[in-house]
Amino acid sequence: MKFLKYALASVAVATLMACGGGGGGGGGSSGTTVAAADLTVGINATNGAQIVSALEALALNYTNGVNDFGTNGVPTTVTIADTDTATPTFNIGAGGFVATGDLTFGSCRFKISTSTFPGGHPLSVGQTITVDPCQLVAETSGQTTGVPVETNVQLVLNGAQPEPRKLPITITPTGDVQIQTPSGTVVPLGSISVTTVTGGS
Repeated sequence: MKFLKYALASVAVATLMACGGGGGGGGGSSGTTVAAADLTVGINATNGAQIVSALEALALNYTNGVNDFGTNGVPTTVTIADTDTATPTFNIGAGGFVATGDLTFGSCRFKISTSTFPGGHPLSVGQTITVDPCQLVAETSGQTTGVPVETNVQLVLNGAQPEPRKLPITITPTGDVQIQTPSGTVVPLGSISVTTVTGGS
């Protein structure tokens, strides 16, 4: 009888283990929520000042130039500053010339106040260049939601793309994307779709 009890107990334990009981193995994973696409945000009069604050003092290098600036084919560097003021400023350098001025929004408007570019050039003194579309593009596709990550971000000027810069963003589980400025302020960018991915067994 005692042997029979031990035998039955062994069968019960084996059955429990095979069914995934007994505490360690349990149910399947619920998966990881990730962004399903990259984010592109059009800069306008409402969101412009907030969005460019994330680019404060970053040298954005357009290796193929910026057509709207008249620097197509000439490496061009754009630096945005004073984003904590009512009117941010910019510095544009290309081919040994430099232009500075105020940056306003309704797309992106560059008003040239000082310049070493020759007269008649789009970046010469007194010119105002409206770049449309002016977009912030973040490589969010595949990024895990709910945790801070660093990902490539670009300020795309009517198709002209700079070298990507790694900037801190967070994507909420519902797809809201936020970017952190150098001063630590969190700025909302927009929303994207999310999806759940599960690993194989």
